[in-house]
Amino acid sequence: MTATSQNRGRDARPASDETGNVARCHRSGTVNSPFVLGLVVFLLALLPRVLDLDVFVGPDEISWVRRSDNFAEALRNGNLAATYQSGHPGVTLLWLELPVSGGTGDGTVSTEAAEETEDEGNTPAVEMGTLATKRWLVAVVHACSVALAVLLVRRLFTPAVAWIAGCLLAFDPFLLTESRAVRSEGMVTSFVMLSLLGLLWFVQERRLWLAGLTGVLVGLALLSKVSAVALVPVMALSILVTQPRSPDMLGASRWRSRLSALLIWGMALMATVVLLWPALWVAPLEVVHRMGTYIRLRAVEGGGGGSYSFFLGQVQPTRALSPLFYPLVLLYRTGLWQWAGLIGLAAVAWRAREWTRRWTWNIAIMLASLAAYLALISLSGLKFDRYVIPMLPVLDIMAALGLSMAWGWIAGTRLRRQLWGVLAAIAVFVTQAALALPHHPYYYTYYNPVPGGIRQAVHVLPVGTGYEGVEKVAAYLNNLPQAERLRLATAVSSKLKPLLKGQTIAMDAQDGHWFLADYTFLYISQVQRGKHDAELVAYLRQHKPLVYSFQLAGLDYGWVYRGPRAQYYGGDTKLEGRATLHAFDLSAEQVQAGEVLTATVYFRNEGQRDADRFYVRLVDADGYLWTDGTVQPRPGFEEAFHRRKAIVEGVATLTLPIGMPPGVYVLKMGYQDKTSGELIGEFTLPAEHDDIIVALPSAFPSGEAMRLPRAAHLSVGDELQLLGYALSAEQVLPGQVVWLTLYWRALRDVQHDYIIGVQLIDTTGEEIAYWLGRPVMSRYPTTEWRAGQVVQDAWKLQLPLDIPAGRHSLNVAVYDAQTGKAIARASLVEITTQSK
Repeated sequence: MTATSQNRGRDARPASDETGNVARCHRSGTVNSPFVLGLVVFLLALLPRVLDLDVFVGPDEISWVRRSDNFAEALRNGNLAATYQSGHPGVTLLWLELPVSGGTGDGTVSTEAAEETEDEGNTPAVEMGTLATKRWLVAVVHACSVALAVLLVRRLFTPAVAWIAGCLLAFDPFLLTESRAVRSEGMVTSFVMLSLLGLLWFVQERRLWLAGLTGVLVGLALLSKVSAVALVPVMALSILVTQPRSPDMLGASRWRSRLSALLIWGMALMATVVLLWPALWVAPLEVVHRMGTYIRLRAVEGGGGGSYSFFLGQVQPTRALSPLFYPLVLLYRTGLWQWAGLIGLAAVAWRAREWTRRWTWNIAIMLASLAAYLALISLSGLKFDRYVIPMLPVLDIMAALGLSMAWGWIAGTRLRRQLWGVLAAIAVFVTQAALALPHHPYYYTYYNPVPGGIRQAVHVLPVGTGYEGVEKVAAYLNNLPQAERLRLATAVSSKLKPLLKGQTIAMDAQDGHWFLADYTFLYISQVQRGKHDAELVAYLRQHKPLVYSFQLAGLDYGWVYRGPRAQYYGGDTKLEGRATLHAFDLSAEQVQAGEVLTATVYFRNEGQRDADRFYVRLVDADGYLWTDGTVQPRPGFEEAFHRRKAIVEGVATLTLPIGMPPGVYVLKMGYQDKTSGELIGEFTLPAEHDDIIVALPSAFPSGEAMRLPRAAHLSVGDELQLLGYALSAEQVLPGQVVWLTLYWRALRDVQHDYIIGVQLIDTTGEEIAYWLGRPVMSRYPTTEWRAGQVVQDAWKLQLPLDIPAGRHSLNVAVYDAQTGKAIARASLVEITTQSK
């Protein structure tokens, strides 16, 4: 066969190739016009992408706004190294947003550790108007890329395929999610689509300038996101193995032609990357090193983005997700026409090969690119459903080709083929729009209705990965009284922070700060993927009132609960095997002696036992125990009080002694054995939250009304009277600490400064030990006592190490501080010392 006949066989279209071509129905050429095709598809793609851009905050968009501002500031200051803002690297997005970037960033090189995390509580607030403007630019660029793509599809295939592809691309729901968000995913998708179509054009015509253009487009894809590297081997191999334009060329000439094209493609790729990334101009080695570290962390180690995902009804480590994850994502995230078209393409290729022979290379290259990209994202340790989005335009184009060929193959006569083409295009447009637009502007809520839609997908795949609808929660809270002072606990605080008038608290099961929030927000993706453990969710749903919830696509997406609204952060001290103290409430920070202080504690039961006593107490600076109470479960928490890992609210009641001197006391919480009283462990409370101020009571009771451990009889003139005492132990060991508590009553306002002496006397009258000072560890002199006041005076008696064994008398004496003269003495009790 001659070269001429070969070319004619390759280039000539079979009559059946005209099947489904919309242009055949309009001899005027209007529908067949590239201008009409591009304009209509651009408008169709633009409208759903630019409407309602201020309604929700997509994942990581706030971070990309910050990066774009840093990028602009770095260019303005000439700090080109700081144009490295992300390991993605997202350079195309940063250049795109440059006209609307305020340059208010610090111009520094961003760190990779915080990128794409589930919650960036420290991310600065961004005005929604600013975000909407940046989204608008992204949406316009993506609409243009769709229009350009269909023009290339028209050149590569037929106008019918282009029209159908335009409808699928314009209204692909999952593609819409990223093509209206300030993120690198949409940018890499557009450039992957265009670069692949450019490669097909090159393969069809083998012009060197097309190899260069394809290299530029691949470079832009790589600058958008490193995952585009999956295309590099596919494209290089395609350039090498496809035939040159002249089949008569000898083998050496063919290889020279192929290698020349590959060289031009590679040079254009490298030049694009280097020229558009200023960081490479000044620090190429550092950029390469950091990119390698980033790729290893994300793709190999799975760093960032959360350690756990949800798949097939279970919370699973992200790195351990089954290879079926992305195929199921594609099943649920695509639609009716995509699968109908792909099945039709396979059927036609199998039953009528002549219909597909002309486009064999195109189909093979598209399949190879899909396989390479799917393998790359499947092997990565970091997995999200949105990572399949760059595959969707390829699937849409292949589906359009399959629909066109299948309809034409099924149709009989030319007239019927023309009619089928018109009806098919209209059917695709209407049904594809009908599937997508009801989800506007929350296109993330779309799931393929054939396998059950969102109601079935929620049992199979992560739902709510786009944080859609969170602005509804902000709107509800912003309309509440004193919204500026409200605190909201949530695991999506960085998404809500720009929208709220009030404050956000990052919510973590191991961080008790969130117990201080006025409201708590649970979002479906966090609950589904185990961001909150089951006990935390049960605590809120069972014990806190639900004040607001919202649905999307008929599914509950978010729940707002009132509280916990604790007063103080508890320090999150964990006593292994007992509890973790998260927060607590106090009935008062200032309380009068003789009153009751109530403490409510919020803690996680780590396995406390029936023999344990959870106490709350007040001590002074010397550790003297003034009052304590036992924590009991609040109503409704009785079962949780005995269930490990449960979040519990308990209450302790402390009655302050009437004789408690005014001053600052220290709040203590911990565990002791109920039987022996032995200390098990004590929580470490934050220093700013553990002080309790005690004031004098408004009225003093009579001495007869007081219940004293032991009575005593000692009068100090007409000013003081010792009513009684208490001793912590009467049988002691050398070196032991014994607490002596004296109960005084002021008969009138005391004018004299008295000093108290405590003596330990043996049976021969010799002094063994002696303690001297003003009352209450010398912190409360008698000159401050008022008529009728009762003072509980604690003494810490450290016994000498050489104290002899035997029975000894404990005496108390009162001295005048000015003269040193003894005013009164009394013997209290005998104590017995034992040998060690």
